[in-house]
Amino acid sequence: MMGAAPVDERPEILPSPEEVPDLPEPPEVPLPSSPDPVWQPIAALTVVHAALLRATGFHDPERLVEVGALSGWPPAAEAYRLVTANFLHADLAHLAANTAYLVVFGLAAIRLFGLPWSALVYAVGAVASSAASVLIVPWHIPSVGSSGCVFALAGATIAGRLRLAAVSRLPRRERWRLAGLAAVLASGALSANWAAHLGGAFAGSVLGLLLPFADRGSPRAARVAGAIGLAALALPWVWRIVSP
Repeated sequence: MMGAAPVDERPEILPSPEEVPDLPEPPEVPLPSSPDPVWQPIAALTVVHAALLRATGFHDPERLVEVGALSGWPPAAEAYRLVTANFLHADLAHLAANTAYLVVFGLAAIRLFGLPWSALVYAVGAVASSAASVLIVPWHIPSVGSSGCVFALAGATIAGRLRLAAVSRLPRRERWRLAGLAAVLASGALSANWAAHLGGAFAGSVLGLLLPFADRGSPRAARVAGAIGLAALALPWVWRIVSP
């Protein structure tokens, strides 16, 4: 009968912290940059907003509701208001503030995801922010403005950049930009129609975690997404015009 093997009871010698090699940092990877036009779509959208502001007048709630503002949850026959309200503004100051946010976050979103996917984010943000606005805080005045759409672009951009930061090391400049975008988003999130802002930001953040970046994914899928986004923004206006 063979005896059991002797047990080595000597204490295990662990390496000192100085002897543990440092793990290599992930490589520094630049952000995707889309070749899609950036300023043209933002300028075109601003022109549309300004034209509608001129058509509806200034501080005219009745005219805003007549054209397409949101005032409570709309009946099924007027569901177009969930989108059309995002194209209307109360006055020049309202339009100027939303345009400034659009420049900041629209540029960042288009460069990160490309124009087609950004259009889809904008359209989803329109519906999500309008729904949040009337469901969370039922306003007794007409609800208008594109801030919910812009906050959707902001949420998508920040979520997308965080995705990249989780798997690679962003350049220092990009890390500062991410912090700046988050600060701008936080500065306006709880102002005015905060429910619309949070609803748009939440919807955009979910999309930002899922959408392909500008230099990846299928170009055909991007074109389909862009077409869906544009249709979702344009068809409610057709509905509004032809409805009795």
